[in-house]
Amino acid sequence: TIKPTIKQVQPNFPSPRHLGDELEAEENQGSTTPASPKPPGEKSEDEVGLIEGAVEHTGSQSPGRTEDVETVDAIIRRSDRSTKGIPPKRYGDEFNFNIETDRVGNNSMMIQSLSSEEVLNVTDEVSAFYSDFLELNTDIDSGILTGSHELAFAAKVSDPDTMKFDKARFEPDWEEFEKAGERELKELTEQDTWEMIDYDLVPEGATILQSTMIAKRKRYPDGRLRSYKARLCVRGDQQREGIDFFETYAPVVQMSTVRLMMTLAAKHNFVTKQVDYANAFVQAKLDTDVYVHLPSCVCANAEKRQVFKLKKSLYGLRQAPLKWFEKLRVGMLERGFEQSEQDPCLFLADNLVAVVWVDDVLFFAREEKRIDEMIESLSTDFDLKVEGDVTSFLGLKIRKFEDGSFEILQTGLIERILQASGMIDCNPSKTPAAKLPLGSDIGGNKHFEGKEKYSSIVGMLLYLAGHSRPDISFAVHQVARFTHNPTRKHQTALKTILRYLKGTRDKGLMFRPNDDEEYSGLHANCDADFAGLYEVESKDDPISVKSRTGFVIRLDNCPVIWKSKLQSLIALSTLESEYIALSQCMRELIPLRRVLKDITNAFGLEDVSAYAHSTVFEDNNGALQLANTGNLTPRTKHIALRYHHFRSEVDSGNIVVKHVESKEQVADIFTKGLTDNFVYLREKLMGW
Repeated sequence: TIKPTIKQVQPNFPSPRHLGDELEAEENQGSTTPASPKPPGEKSEDEVGLIEGAVEHTGSQSPGRTEDVETVDAIIRRSDRSTKGIPPKRYGDEFNFNIETDRVGNNSMMIQSLSSEEVLNVTDEVSAFYSDFLELNTDIDSGILTGSHELAFAAKVSDPDTMKFDKARFEPDWEEFEKAGERELKELTEQDTWEMIDYDLVPEGATILQSTMIAKRKRYPDGRLRSYKARLCVRGDQQREGIDFFETYAPVVQMSTVRLMMTLAAKHNFVTKQVDYANAFVQAKLDTDVYVHLPSCVCANAEKRQVFKLKKSLYGLRQAPLKWFEKLRVGMLERGFEQSEQDPCLFLADNLVAVVWVDDVLFFAREEKRIDEMIESLSTDFDLKVEGDVTSFLGLKIRKFEDGSFEILQTGLIERILQASGMIDCNPSKTPAAKLPLGSDIGGNKHFEGKEKYSSIVGMLLYLAGHSRPDISFAVHQVARFTHNPTRKHQTALKTILRYLKGTRDKGLMFRPNDDEEYSGLHANCDADFAGLYEVESKDDPISVKSRTGFVIRLDNCPVIWKSKLQSLIALSTLESEYIALSQCMRELIPLRRVLKDITNAFGLEDVSAYAHSTVFEDNNGALQLANTGNLTPRTKHIALRYHHFRSEVDSGNIVVKHVESKEQVADIFTKGLTDNFVYLREKLMGW
């Protein structure tokens, strides 16, 4: 059996600096493709053997091919299934590629080339882009330039820690990446992930997917280097629905469930442990035949044309997440867990709870022994690693204090946002948003420095606001509305958020459960801003009269769910906008109550009665009366069909709607830009 190993040479694909010359030479005398430049001091492929007992590769022939891809004809030909063999239009325009029609050999087709002037002036960025394009979109066996995936070059182009394996060779820490690659191939081989078969044994009409090796520096949430990782990935975008895969959806745990469990753990002193499943997707078996080409950086048998026939999933396959979740779910159910009906990734057992996010699992129990026994049982069927007490999860740093409270921070993400935006040395701001709402700014200046980074920075801010910084939710939602066409005014609003983060980058979301009777159990604050955009949007635009909903749901005064968004329906009065906000809050609160009930039953908590009722605080008297009495008038009866769904919960006493003074309304921070009252409400929400 041939063991695939990391190739010790630069892969032989054409350099864009010479492609124009190759096309001209092909027409005149059929010249061959010049070799790509190699790293300093690197030996040629003829001079280097393979690693750890694989068949030695002698000669210049690429593994898995019967002949070298030497001629331009072999590089630029495309198959009948191709989508013209060119980069996506927007990326082609960005790098000023020239698409020409030409004849090569006996076939007429589209040719991707660079003019001689462009070849002479091509930048390193274009060189790297085009090299990636050729490798990702050239069929390894035939040399055919196939259709490219629309997002092939959009993913993680701005992340310096993630790269293709061939580029990692030029990094100063290449030796660490090489070790990671060897570990990846060794683990895949030991897990019997595939069998290597001759190309001729592949059934006619079957799709042979391309693959690539990805290298990554993994970091802690604060930015410190954690480890080096290599991942063999399959081009799942080449799979055909209904033939190569069927169902693909796999759930992940809701973050509200994670925050709910962390709050209960802090209040009741639960033991927590985190488990990571190594090569999780590879542990699940496939139910369809999948064939995969070797990536260019991997060597196997040089004398035969061979491909992988997968026995188990690989990362990149469309069905891989689902197959993994199905295997994990069966394993959990066999060990006495019950799957929650409200959150499919919440598993409940006697005095033990597990929450699952793909390959990361958090265990909560009263005694550490209970968790250890379950982990030992799972290790018989799964390859897993115990990472100890929960200190980080999905990029969130969890800082615990002696009194049992903890804080969720994303300091590393804030630093990256400030660095990417060039605002690392900016002056801090006291608030994240101006008092006046942000409008479309029709006719505003759309040409400003840094416009190309606007959407990526907003994307990072959305992740930050949704996980650890609810105090910026309103401001971030405002700038997120204009990612498709921002103006200088929107950039100014974005900078205000960044300046606010600069002054509070070491702060996070505090979880300090208290025993205040008024705020015990699940409780919520909801608010609305009626037609808040009327003065800043065009009067002809329907969005100008839309209202904004804002609410936060807390457990023992610790935030679990929060939201700031425009209402989809146009409210006709302040009462209606407030009632719509109340209804939207209830849609989140009622299912969360059921999740909390399942958890308290699993642990047999003595103070279950404290969680039996929930309180919602509302500052509008009209909405308060309508919610509590249900008395509809001719002016309000149209609300009943869509937004009156929670009345049964109020009538039964499970939910109580109470009045709160406007100055004490925490949800006000989600509906409008505040100045005088912002710091006071932030302290009630964030704990600082």
